[in-house]
Amino acid sequence: MKMQTLIILGNGFDLDLGWKTSFKDFFQAKQKSFRQYNNLSYIQQMIDGEYWYNLEGYLRQCVITVKQTDVEKLNLFWQICSDFMLDYFAHNLSNFKTNKNSCAYSLMKALKNSVVYTFNYTNPFKNECITEPEIHFIHGKFEGSINGTQMKLGVDMGVVQENQLSKEHILKPLLKADANTEKDMLLCQLKKSENIIIYGHSLSITDSDYFRFFFEYIASNRFTSKTIYFVVYDSKGLQQLKDNMGEYGISFDELQFSQNEINIVYTSKGIEDNTFSQMLELV
Repeated sequence: MKMQTLIILGNGFDLDLGWKTSFKDFFQAKQKSFRQYNNLSYIQQMIDGEYWYNLEGYLRQCVITVKQTDVEKLNLFWQICSDFMLDYFAHNLSNFKTNKNSCAYSLMKALKNSVVYTFNYTNPFKNECITEPEIHFIHGKFEGSINGTQMKLGVDMGVVQENQLSKEHILKPLLKADANTEKDMLLCQLKKSENIIIYGHSLSITDSDYFRFFFEYIASNRFTSKTIYFVVYDSKGLQQLKDNMGEYGISFDELQFSQNEINIVYTSKGIEDNTFSQMLELV
């Protein structure tokens, strides 16, 4: 019997589809709205420093350095960002055009025996009328309207060690993995799955709660029978992934030297690439 494959999707998956869901796309569409609040220091600093390109990374640094007097202002900044992002999806998602020649679309069409955990708010299977696999939305999903939609924008639990104020009632909702029922399910899937595809996920420190311990186990050979594919756009994307993992103490080189099969897929090479074709055989 063919083993079930675990697929983890990040924003790079949507971008590969041709969907405009990056923080840059979001900010460019909403920058006039943001500038209406530029008297709020967090927004002014975000605009001046162009920190919007990594909004959650910027939000993380704000949480780490926040003082008691600014807790409510930071919460307001987070709420504004969350509301604007929800509004962006409400007005733009239906206009996204899918590149049906992309690696991402080919993967969607090929899925037969896989479970998907997505860190995106979108459901491209539904949008493209492709039969949905078992799919879990780690940070919530956009349901097609503003009312009742839950979309999680936030940071990792590691900030608590650097600033106890992050546990304040008003800031606690910013902690993405706190009380997230999907977290334990994903960790369980990572442990038991022999085949794992991580597609377009930057593995940044803001999502380290979901991955750090798993990669530590891989590097130390406590797991020794897994086949893992990291899917990135190009070598620059791979280096960014390596740098991100290094922020929370994971050496990508140690993963590659482990007793597991580690593969890299570059979507810039297209759907005819041999490594991509080999990966599709697992799904």
